[in-house]
Amino acid sequence: MSVYLYKLCQYLFGIFSDISLQLHEGRVIYHPYTKREHPMNAGQQQIAVNGVHIGVIEHGKRGNPPLVLLHGFTGSAASWGTLLTDLAAYQSRSNKPPTSPQGTHKGCPYDGTDTPRRPLPTIVEASLVGALGGAGDLFERDWAAHNLHVIALDMLGHGQSAAPTDPARYSIEHCQTDIIAVLQSLGIRSGEAILLGYSMGGRIALYCAFSGFFRALILESASPGLAHPLERVQRHQSDMALADRIEREGIPAFVAYWEQLPLFASQRSLPKEKQATLHAQRLHNRATGLANSLRGIGTGIQPALHAQLPTLTIPVLLITGELDTKFCALAEQMQQALPLAQWSVMPGAGHAVHLEQAALFVRDVAGFCRSVVDKPCM
Repeated sequence: MSVYLYKLCQYLFGIFSDISLQLHEGRVIYHPYTKREHPMNAGQQQIAVNGVHIGVIEHGKRGNPPLVLLHGFTGSAASWGTLLTDLAAYQSRSNKPPTSPQGTHKGCPYDGTDTPRRPLPTIVEASLVGALGGAGDLFERDWAAHNLHVIALDMLGHGQSAAPTDPARYSIEHCQTDIIAVLQSLGIRSGEAILLGYSMGGRIALYCAFSGFFRALILESASPGLAHPLERVQRHQSDMALADRIEREGIPAFVAYWEQLPLFASQRSLPKEKQATLHAQRLHNRATGLANSLRGIGTGIQPALHAQLPTLTIPVLLITGELDTKFCALAEQMQQALPLAQWSVMPGAGHAVHLEQAALFVRDVAGFCRSVVDKPCM
């Protein structure tokens, strides 16, 4: 017992050291899991790269494994909300995928081996960790190395990023060079970051994954583009017409139309407060930014990546909601083509899994990130 008390004292000392460091840095952020203030580096800034400025929000300590988030169309870095802090501070020691009914997983296991992991912490351990808000388990602080440095970016035309008047500046090729330039300016080197993209951000993330800069990829409700040239032409014409409509009718009218699309029907089951927050965030967009984003990086103009999928040799996690049948079918096709992919289907969720099943989304993403840091899936 004396050994445990000694280690508990060491643990408490480590927590107070973290708090002192945080007070010295002058920033404290509320931790949603522990219900107390938890030390976290965080900041919102604009970074100038390639002649434009990109909005960036950071959570977690620099030097921890970086997780880069790319939002969907009409979203922003801020639209990830508390998921930024949840992912940066996720503490679970289990990296096994959730079992039914929490989620259905297909593909290689998170750790890439059949080696059993340590059991989940006991109720006493979990309670103490939650109450104290430290960055490790009760007797070991090794999990601190797996806390994440979460970096959310605003795509051009969204959030705090620039909204150029030339649609060509929004192209997927420019997106890649901008994203990598921002990360390099933050001191992140090739092979360090895990890239996560949702919907439009997922299409961008998949394209960027072929650059060789990223160590792993997470795609939420994403596609590799449209396979047939005629489909691309028709979709591009549709995107151009919608872009013109946005500029002609304005953001409020567009948002009213956008929120009624069948793709987002399941979001009407979200709590009213969350729906109101999402609605307000969409209204904050600029007509020029959204219109030119559609013209420059809409689904109809992006390259089809189906043929390249078998050449992507980094670990990939595909996430879809079971209610989003279109993107479940796309994820199944991608999993079959990607060498190191697994697929997680979230129950009761539609297109925006991170909104509709936030806790399971955080658990799967954090578990996958830990498996990549520990040992990539082989």
